[in-house]
Amino acid sequence: MNEEMRKEFEEWFSSYCNERGFNYSFETLLNGEYARWPEHNAFLGWQASREAMKPIKLPDATFETPSGDNALREDAVIAAIYAAGYKVAP
Repeated sequence: MNEEMRKEFEEWFSSYCNERGFNYSFETLLNGEYARWPEHNAFLGWQASREAMKPIKLPDATFETPSGDNALREDAVIAAIYAAGYKVAP
């Protein structure tokens, strides 16, 4: 299991619970799984949603920077993200 994914999940789940008036703390079993079903099942769904994300095919480099590096135009990257079915935060 990816520890960064677990950390992101726990931050989200805690925030979600706290917004609804629950002061939430996690309990884990010796094998690292969550001890209670709500967070266990929510984490399974969280993992599945991350694994189901489609890869994004970025365009080839569109210009060369003054330092000689290859770069992508922002609008081309945003278009590639939208083409994969994702949203871009403002």
